[in-house]
Amino acid sequence: MLDVITDHLDIWTTAQKQKKAVGRGSAKKEEGYGIKKLRELILELAVRGKLVPQDPKDEPASVLLEKIAEEKQRLIDEGKIKKQKVLPDILNEEETFFLPDGWIRVRLDDIGNTNIGLTYSPKDIADKGTPVLRSSNIQNGKIDLLDLVRVDKKVKSNVLVNEGDLLICARNGSKALVGKTAMISDLKEDMAFGAFMAIFRSTFNEYVEVFLKSPVFRFFLEGVSTTTINQITQKNLRNTFIPLPPLAEQHRIVAKVDELMALCDQLEQEQADHQATHQTLVKTLLNGLIETATHRPIDPSTGSELTAQDEQASIQHPVHPKSIEGKPPEAQTTADYFNQLIAQHFDTLFTTEDSIDQLKQTILQLAVMGKLVPQNPKDEPASVLLEKIAKEKAKLIKEGKIKKQKALPEITEDEKPFGLPDGWEWVRLPDIGELARGKSKHRPRNAPFLYDGGTIPLVQTGDVARADPLVLTYTAKYNKVGLEQSRLWHTGTLCITIAANIADTGILSFDACFPDSVVGFNCFETDMNVAYFDYFIRTAKNHLEDYAPSTAQKNINLAILGSLLVPLPPLNELNRIVTKVNQLLSLCDTLKDNLNQAQITQTQLADTIVKQAVN
Repeated sequence: MLDVITDHLDIWTTAQKQKKAVGRGSAKKEEGYGIKKLRELILELAVRGKLVPQDPKDEPASVLLEKIAEEKQRLIDEGKIKKQKVLPDILNEEETFFLPDGWIRVRLDDIGNTNIGLTYSPKDIADKGTPVLRSSNIQNGKIDLLDLVRVDKKVKSNVLVNEGDLLICARNGSKALVGKTAMISDLKEDMAFGAFMAIFRSTFNEYVEVFLKSPVFRFFLEGVSTTTINQITQKNLRNTFIPLPPLAEQHRIVAKVDELMALCDQLEQEQADHQATHQTLVKTLLNGLIETATHRPIDPSTGSELTAQDEQASIQHPVHPKSIEGKPPEAQTTADYFNQLIAQHFDTLFTTEDSIDQLKQTILQLAVMGKLVPQNPKDEPASVLLEKIAKEKAKLIKEGKIKKQKALPEITEDEKPFGLPDGWEWVRLPDIGELARGKSKHRPRNAPFLYDGGTIPLVQTGDVARADPLVLTYTAKYNKVGLEQSRLWHTGTLCITIAANIADTGILSFDACFPDSVVGFNCFETDMNVAYFDYFIRTAKNHLEDYAPSTAQKNINLAILGSLLVPLPPLNELNRIVTKVNQLLSLCDTLKDNLNQAQITQTQLADTIVKQAVN
């Protein structure tokens, strides 16, 4: 049976699942699903008698049970433990799997005893007194004393723990945490356990701990029905049946479980080291690509940056990092070098959702820096586009369609974060379009008269956060009264959040209203694709978040958003950029879909191996 474990190490280490992440742009990390299933398999095989070989010379568990009963009766006679109500015999239908020769199925109450913990009130909590172990003191199957509560009250001996006791979470707000277990060890002082906890005390707790951590016990917990949600009562615990092996085999099982869990720990560490190295490599190469795009190559004869024309004509850069193979690259620009590295190692670099998301972000960054598509000297420069926009803006002001705004400060050289290609210009969003906050201020629960019979969508920050890239959802619908106190924004408007999740973006796919926590942006030049500015805001998100105060409700104001410097390409190039970005992001999404499908296949393989091994 150990072959099942060792022959499939590739499955255990490659089967991954994405941890849930909140909000668009949240870091998504992988969890080792395969190793988690391997741990469960080890424990299940252990309590089914399939992990270590049986020895016919071992004293059978039935004889052990007789000895336990005699010792238990002695303790009852001496008044050290209370006599419990006799539990019913185990029925045939409760025997869910066959046991090896020499094993016996018993209830926990047959081999040990349980107790409920200490009840105390908040006023009993003090800096000094008796420590009380709670659910939070069980972390990763071990006792953790970092978050320790003490009570200043008289504590009876029956709620004090002993070395070797098993502390069990008996009640919790999370059903998944009910039943989590750890063994008490290294007691430095008397400790009690809380009312939502239980202890199990026997002379076989090392094996009992293996059982309580196994899927077999978890399966029992799923079937427990109590009047209180997420609870296992003392009666439930006493009634729990456990497959009991001979004592000698218990020792062999515990030793083998410890050995195999150490192997799992090693695999997890290797996996974590590999992921850390992979993340560093991806970040280094992508950041290197952006960094080289930020500056023009240096002319070795003058020590100054080359002009755009010289850069096109030159392929020589005086200093290059060494390649992964340790050989210096041939004559080329540093950007070309990083391009080649990424291309050569693409299949090994972009193998996680996080790395693909970093690639997407790099694509956007290169796009707004003018490094994604080639420039065309025949394109009308952005300066001419700005002149046309200024005339259109003046016309709209004169017609009363928009308000005249206070002049924006002139852009200085010190403000510019990087050099732009020829034909590009630095601008601010109010220079080229209408940037305004929404007006809706009433939630449905506070002003139902604005929503009764409504037909006009109300988009809020959560709807924008879910956009990718289109806003497809809405929170409620305004009626005509609601619309009168708000403003209708048309399909194609770029929405930007300035509260809660700052700088989330989305493009309206329908006419809608939105609150003042969302800003709308529309270009004065109708031929400008607003998606380009969506891409730009995504690259500036971290920068904008830095302006938010450290409060529970983070936000920025319209002035901060309006002062942001935006690199504006010629109109034709802007539209070429949008087309290219859409193509590349679509490829990234396909790559991510393929990755997710591969992960599903790997997890299904892990599940299948476990199922076959158990059966």
